[in-house]
Amino acid sequence: MQIVDGNLVYSATDLVGLLECGHLTSLERAAVSGHLEKPVREDPVLDRIAQRGRLHEKRFLESDGFEVVHLEPDPELPFDQRLAERRERTLDAMRAGADVIHQAVLFDGKRLGFADFLRRVPQPSALGDWSYEVWDTKLARHAKASAVLQLCMYSELLSEIQGRAPAQMHLALGGVQRETVSFRFADYAAYHRLVAREFEATLNGAPDYPVATAPEPVEHCAVCRWSGECSSWWRSQDDLALVANLSSRQRHALHGVGITTRSTLAEPLETMEKRPDGVGSEALERINAQARIQVEGERAGEMLSERLIPPKDRDGCLVPNHGLLMLPEPSSGDLF
Repeated sequence: MQIVDGNLVYSATDLVGLLECGHLTSLERAAVSGHLEKPVREDPVLDRIAQRGRLHEKRFLESDGFEVVHLEPDPELPFDQRLAERRERTLDAMRAGADVIHQAVLFDGKRLGFADFLRRVPQPSALGDWSYEVWDTKLARHAKASAVLQLCMYSELLSEIQGRAPAQMHLALGGVQRETVSFRFADYAAYHRLVAREFEATLNGAPDYPVATAPEPVEHCAVCRWSGECSSWWRSQDDLALVANLSSRQRHALHGVGITTRSTLAEPLETMEKRPDGVGSEALERINAQARIQVEGERAGEMLSERLIPPKDRDGCLVPNHGLLMLPEPSSGDLF
């Protein structure tokens, strides 16, 4: 999200962010309104992934074989002017019937997208005897739902410009195979509209600040710029999110019986007034032991560990692929 000409503008990344974590949307909105400062996260791994993504895009561009119109931004211009200038150049290239438009700007005053490529197809539109379809490059070997949602938003913006909905939208995947996959826009457009309505309702529902949501541990935390702030909040609250290997379902079940902190979960099970629904006795003992050893270790100021009894089957044999049995056989090439 960002402010452009005094208006709140969102991108496909913001839509995906809502699906990943509602708290992320709240934080980004508060930051855009000036109440919070967006953290800058330095991560060499993410930087390396971004670099590989640019190389993948370049390889695809060079292998295309079509005449390409490049719309590189002018770094000397302020962002609002730079955006308007690139949008106008995108429209000019579409009206001229360019074969491929690289880094096209799709902007309707509320939604903003930077499409990797627009490729001309022989389908008539308001532009003439041709129209365009969206192509995006992704390092992933398989198409992800987030990538399809992004294509949908770009395709809808493209529909408004050319007066015709594109029939297809495309991904150029990474990996050795470098496959391309295509999707019918009509098959996914309704879902995109549903997510967009939910996102806009979220923006209009609660005040910008103070943030009304609380962080939940999700997979997206691994790449989120706000992860440090959320971790600090969990630690200040002694939240259950700090318990290693605790699932979201177990966390919500524990909240349902009033157990909201790691220290409370670490108490002896005999003191628990009500057992959480959907959490079996064995699982409850395991997460209780995990919380206990973490709490005791922090209080002692050292890393504590306990040896777990390896599971056995009905015949008394060790269950394969558990604990140390997951390790491969020793090899002379092993590194420790």
